[in-house]
Amino acid sequence: MNGKMKAIVYYGKNDVRLEEMDIPEIGPRDVLLKSKYASLCGSDIHAVRKGPQWAKAEHQIFGHEYAATVAEVGSEVTKYKIGDRVFGVNMAFCGECYYCKHHDFAHCIGIGKHYTGQGIPGAFAQYFKFSDPENEHAFAPYLNSLMVIPDELTDEQCAMMEPFGVGLGAVEKAGVKEGDTVVVMGAGIIGISAAQWCKAKGAKTIVVSRGRHRLETAEKCGADHVISTLDGDCYDQVAAVTKETGWYWGKETTTVDVVIDCAGYPGSFNDALKIVKPGGCICLAALYEELSMANPQYIANKEPKIIGSTDNNLIDAMKGIMDGTVNVEPLLDAIVGINDFQQAFERQMNGSACKVLIDMTKS
Repeated sequence: MNGKMKAIVYYGKNDVRLEEMDIPEIGPRDVLLKSKYASLCGSDIHAVRKGPQWAKAEHQIFGHEYAATVAEVGSEVTKYKIGDRVFGVNMAFCGECYYCKHHDFAHCIGIGKHYTGQGIPGAFAQYFKFSDPENEHAFAPYLNSLMVIPDELTDEQCAMMEPFGVGLGAVEKAGVKEGDTVVVMGAGIIGISAAQWCKAKGAKTIVVSRGRHRLETAEKCGADHVISTLDGDCYDQVAAVTKETGWYWGKETTTVDVVIDCAGYPGSFNDALKIVKPGGCICLAALYEELSMANPQYIANKEPKIIGSTDNNLIDAMKGIMDGTVNVEPLLDAIVGINDFQQAFERQMNGSACKVLIDMTKS
C-alpha cells in the first residue's frame, strides 16, 4: 500500500511530535494493520517523563495497546484476511540466547527489539507492520501472532484489553485466592484491573492511590475500600481498615495476605513490607523510575514471599471482559482525535484520567 500517514513520534523527554511519513511496506510473511484506537501505557509515560533511557528505540512510535484491522496481507500469509479486527504483540524469541536455550523464552534478550510499540513501530501510527505473525518461534498464543477479535468485543474494549491481561497475570502470579485480603497499590488501569480480578477470585480488595478520580473509578469497579495517600500515611490507613496484629519486631503488620504494587512510587516497596503479614506475598508489577528505600528488617523477620510479575494472560483477560467478569468501561474517560494526542498524554500523566484512547482514524 503506497501513500502517506500520520504518526505520533517520541523524540525524548517531553518531546512527542505528530509527523507525516510513508506507510510501511510489508514483506510476503507480514501483515499491514490499520490502527483504530491506540492508548498510552505507563511504560510510555515513563519515557516521556524521564527521557530516552526508558525507550527501547530512537524516534519510537508507541502503541502496544490498540484495536486495529488488517489492511494488507503478504503473499505467504494464510491465517488472516483484509478486514479482520485484530490485536497482537510482535514479540518473537530469538531461539539462540542463554534463556532460549534453557527454555526460559519469556526472558529472551532479543524480545524487546521486536516488541510492538517499543522496539518496533506500533499503533500510534495510522498504519503499522506486524512482522511474520505465523512465526514458529511464538511461544504463547498471543505473542508474535495476531488475535482475531470476536464480535462480542468492541474496539474500545480491545484497545484496553492488554493492561487487563497484565493485571490478571500479576494476580495469578501472586496466588490470590478466595478469602484473601489484598492491597493493590496504584489505581491506574493495571491496578484497577488487578483489583477486579482479585474480587472475581473472592478476595477483599483495598486500593491505594493518590488521585481522587482514579480512586472513585476503583470504587465503581467494586473495590471494597479505597485509600488516598494524600490523606495520610499508607500503612496507618490500611491498618485502620484491617487489623493491626503486631509481630515480635514491632507493631507494623496487618492481616493483609497479598500486596500487589502497580504504582512504583519511591516508598511503595517499604509500604508493602510494612503492610503485609508475616509469610504473606508481595508482588511487584510496577515500573520503578527511582530507587526504592526499604527497611530490609521487614524481609528478614516477616519472611514474606517477594516476586515480580511481567506475566500477561491476554487469552483469559479477553474471556473475562466478554463474559462480564471484569468491566473496562468505567476506566475509559475520553476518546480524542490524533491531532489532540497531547490531551491523552497530559491527562494520563497527571492522573486526571485512567485511560484516554486516541482515535487514529480521526483528526
